[in-house]
Amino acid sequence: MACGFESHPGHKRALGAVASASRLHREGRGFKSLSAHMEEDQNKQPGAGFGVMVLKNNKVLLGKRHSDPDKASSLLHGEGTWTMPGGKLHFGEDLIEAVKREVSEEIGLKVKNLEVISVTNDIVKDAHFVTIGFLCTEFQGEPKIMEPEEIVEWQWFKLDRLPEPMYFPSEKIIKNYLAKRIYGA
Repeated sequence: MACGFESHPGHKRALGAVASASRLHREGRGFKSLSAHMEEDQNKQPGAGFGVMVLKNNKVLLGKRHSDPDKASSLLHGEGTWTMPGGKLHFGEDLIEAVKREVSEEIGLKVKNLEVISVTNDIVKDAHFVTIGFLCTEFQGEPKIMEPEEIVEWQWFKLDRLPEPMYFPSEKIIKNYLAKRIYGA
């Protein structure tokens, strides 16, 4: 007894696509097998990143990333978004030293008394980072545009009036801070 699957027009197209894909695979051209995709994904590793929530008078410092993806320098596709200072942890680098280095390079501040306030799991189609959020309420200096090819401006924003669009890892750090939780968002 037939179940009627073959008679539905959409199902016929799906069966035809499967047959074409199988033929291409047998001929050694066309698509990768599921196991090949899984093996390729297993070779990828998540990265470690961090964002620093610089807070002064209940305002957070955010920078506007360049709208050109090549200049915005973001594996998580943050072009044209507002972000906090931060970056990637380099192999063998101490986490706190990395945070101090990035904040100095990006905005010219010398940070003190960093506190971990957030851990997020940030995934896009072609990148995966575990992002550690830090709070900095003590610092020396005034924010400056140190990398104009990447960040076009820095501004202070009230926590209840954030600009849009926000870089999603930075937005998660702020949400976790406001919710008084380390992991979530």
